[in-house]
Amino acid sequence: MNPDQLRSRMNPTELHSAEKPNTELGIADGSASLRCELRKLRRGEESTDFTIRGTGGREIPCHLFVLAGRCARFAGPDLARAEGRTYVLDELTLGGLAGDADAALGHVVDFLYSDETPDVDTDPGTLVLFGKICSALGGPPLAMSGGQIVPASRSSFSLEPALHLPESEADLVVRFVGPGDDQRQWFLSSALCSCQSTFFKGFLSHERTQRGRKLGADDDAEAKTEAEAELLGSRNMLTIEPSSVLPSSSTLDLVIRFLHTGRMPLRRPKKAGDGSAEEDHGGGDGGAGDDDDNDDRGLRPEHALEVARYFGIPHLFVAVEHVLMDFVTAETVLDLWLLADNFYRPDAADQYFLGGDLLFETCLDCFCSNWTEVTRSEAFLSMPKRLLLEALVCGNIDESRESMMRTLILWANHQQALTFQNSSAFSQEATATDAASKAAALEVDIMGLPRILIDMLPPVTLFNARNKRQLTRKTPLMRGLGGVGGGLA
Repeated sequence: MNPDQLRSRMNPTELHSAEKPNTELGIADGSASLRCELRKLRRGEESTDFTIRGTGGREIPCHLFVLAGRCARFAGPDLARAEGRTYVLDELTLGGLAGDADAALGHVVDFLYSDETPDVDTDPGTLVLFGKICSALGGPPLAMSGGQIVPASRSSFSLEPALHLPESEADLVVRFVGPGDDQRQWFLSSALCSCQSTFFKGFLSHERTQRGRKLGADDDAEAKTEAEAELLGSRNMLTIEPSSVLPSSSTLDLVIRFLHTGRMPLRRPKKAGDGSAEEDHGGGDGGAGDDDDNDDRGLRPEHALEVARYFGIPHLFVAVEHVLMDFVTAETVLDLWLLADNFYRPDAADQYFLGGDLLFETCLDCFCSNWTEVTRSEAFLSMPKRLLLEALVCGNIDESRESMMRTLILWANHQQALTFQNSSAFSQEATATDAASKAAALEVDIMGLPRILIDMLPPVTLFNARNKRQLTRKTPLMRGLGGVGGGLA
């Protein structure tokens, strides 16, 4: 993101996308990652449960949820099961057209999984058959662009029709058991859920282990064969109860829909300390499980990030980050930086698998680029020390030494005032104003710096705009150079 974008004055309540007019923030789009995961499934073939047979005899293993999600022919209740779990492409469907029908069928299956169409140099006859087969299966509409067949709409990739798989075709049943009438269940594909979510992958792996133990405990070969058939035919049953991350079935429904579409609607993030209900139904303290976060319109970004971490869905996390990055301005940077810091810290290795660094770095850049404006806000005085250190070490603040020192002293005095207010040195009746005045009377000028700054100050060159490009982020602080005097010499 370039500096002009970072400095933009975009209204954070403005719609990010017209796709959902009742959504305040926008759409977190991870559909590209969904297509990537489906390509892996297409290459693996180990979890396939359906076959398409071409006129030349070629059989291509497929996943029924992909066919049902992308082709109208397989979205119905009968699923063309005239020959078991195999769909046979007949000569009448192709209309006697010339070309390599089996090669065209392979291109069609690739297209259904990834939205990728054949290359320009593909045999023209095969391209015609590709369009004919895709149309016969009720696949997504196609168009011509520059002499090449392309999807009519790149933004329409979705497996949402697969949410309505017949119960008999689902191998994973997820049940939400909430209070009162909040009871719901989904009939899903275990392959689709496990390839995107470590939560579902772990559950299904545990189920397979348990089934293996049951089979291994039976010594009788005939009984073992019968037990194996029974276990293979049984579904995986997962029951989920309400929690702070999943307060209702509507939240879980949004997660499941994201796994099928790669899209998650988002609502305006809460500001720090904002407990007002505004136009929402209900208030709260900003936690993931607040009533006003429980809405079919979408999740608040902070809630969506928690959901991504709970279910282990990295591309949901990154998609939410990308939406928030477009709203990083001088007014919003502190709130969004705190949100990013909650999910990403350099010393928290367990967070790297999801991310958080994209939003973190964007906020850091915006903070340094808009130092003067941001530090004039009241929220800056409560900024955590670790984030301020990140900005100082970065060395990208284009401000004079004297101006930065005055700002740092104001911040430090406020921090010490809060410390004094919470310590036994002041009575419980002491106000923040009283504490601030007493702290300011103790240490106020550059020669007598607030104590909290002593271990923060790097060499003076860090405050010199001419030398700011010499240092990069993650440069360690240079301490032990004669104390404060050494740092300011």
